[in-house]
Order: sequence, then structure tokens, then C-alpha cells
Amino acid sequence: MNYQEQLDQQLLLKYYQTSDQVYLAQLFKRYEHLIYGVCLKYSNDPDWSNDLKGQIYEKLVQKAKESEVSQVKNWLYTLAKNLCIDEIRKKQRKASALNKFKEFQLNIYDAVDSDAEERLIIKQDEDDLIKLMNDAQAILTEKQRICMRLFFFERHSYLEIVNQTGMEIKEVKSYLQNGKRKMKNYIYKTLNSYA
Repeated sequence: MNYQEQLDQQLLLKYYQTSDQVYLAQLFKRYEHLIYGVCLKYSNDPDWSNDLKGQIYEKLVQKAKESEVSQVKNWLYTLAKNLCIDEIRKKQRKASALNKFKEFQLNIYDAVDSDAEERLIIKQDEDDLIKLMNDAQAILTEKQRICMRLFFFERHSYLEIVNQTGMEIKEVKSYLQNGKRKMKNYIYKTLNSYA
């Protein structure tokens, strides 16, 4: 074990004994350039890389007591790399969810005028998109929310919605069109804020 590794182990041991984060902060500071380099390698974005350093420190605090670390430098490198990969995957999932929603929007125009049996409802398998769609319902009026829930989530036809709610078919179509537009704008705005 070289001198650098011995110093790393001493700082880690002091942290284990005292739970004082000052030792972890010293350890982190020693390898901050390495962590930044790893983040920059994966992102090519200096701002994103700086933001990730804070997340990596939080992860270090969380994982340090759970892990038995023999080579701090290698362990920090792996921790940084894994977090970068996770964050990149999150961004890709958000982009994928946005693309699926765009596809959903295009396909729903064909589906709207079809019978209930022939209607094309695209099942969204992204949990994030489903949560966003549920969140987006909060901005709808009560009648829009009822029509959207019955049509998109419970998969009722226009006529079934008319029978259940007592609304006119034109009202149902209007509430669906306006509700869908509001939800689309909310979801696009939210997903674009992640990018």
C-alpha cells in the first residue's frame, strides 16, 4: 500500500470511528479532479459535471458506511461512473417518454373517430409518463378530467361516456380535445424542463 492509499485509509477509518463528515470531505477533495473528469468524460458538459459532483458527494456519505473500501480512488471512480451512467439513463428515459407521448399524440387522432373496439390506445410502459399524465390532470376542469379519465384510462367510447355522464357528444369531444391539449402542454413543458 503506497503513502496516498495509507492516508486515504486513515481518513476513512476516522470517519468510521467518528461519523464526522469532515474526513469524507477531505477524502472527496483529494479526488475531486478525478470525479469531475469522470463526469466530463460521460457528459461533455462542464455544468452538468459540476452539478453531479454534489450528488456524488451525497452518494459517498450514504455508501461509505455501507461499503468496505480498500482502494478509495478506485471506489470513488466507480461510484462517480455509476452515478453518471444512471443520470444519463434518466435523461434517455425522459427523452423516450417524450417521444412515446408524441407518438401517442399522433396515433390518438386516428383513434378518436374509431369505435371502442377498433380504437388504438397505446399502452405507456414508462412509469414517469404515467405519473406525469396523472399530475397533468390536476390542471383540467372537472368535466375535462372526467372525460379524459373515462376515455383514456378506462377506455370508454364516446357513446359510453355520454351515457355515463349525461353530456352531449359534442361536449365530450370538446372536453377531450381541450383536456388533451392542456395535458400535452403540461407534459411537454415538464419533460423539457428536465432536459
